[in-house]
Amino acid sequence: MTKEDGSRGKTRVSVRIAGRFLAVLTDEDPESVRLIEKRLNDAVDQLGKANPRMATRDGKTDAVILCAVEAESRADAAERRAEEAGKKLRQAEKRIASLVEDYARLEARLASRAGKPASGSGIPEPLMERLREALGKIR
Repeated sequence: MTKEDGSRGKTRVSVRIAGRFLAVLTDEDPESVRLIEKRLNDAVDQLGKANPRMATRDGKTDAVILCAVEAESRADAAERRAEEAGKKLRQAEKRIASLVEDYARLEARLASRAGKPASGSGIPEPLMERLREALGKIR
């Protein structure tokens, strides 16, 4: 069922932020919205204690805006850190693949020098298992 405002599957949650009541349409569960409400009100209260002007009605509006800017700044920083971590993971995966190839070449060279056919097994299974576990923890 789709409502005219496109709020299909959304829940309406009433919140009180900086003394003002608002209705929020959200995909989140109400408890998550309540947690955000509490954090935002705590931040507004902290700003009010630090600056008496922020304790006034207009000041609280400014405080909410400052909190929103801070939240966006943190979200942007977290996104950049996640992107950087993803790049590092891809680099590590490439390096591991390169090391696996190097190992296979060295194994073949050693086998050739010893007059034996290369086992073709590549990396020993215990080492591969450790690599799989390490990659699993990273992801």
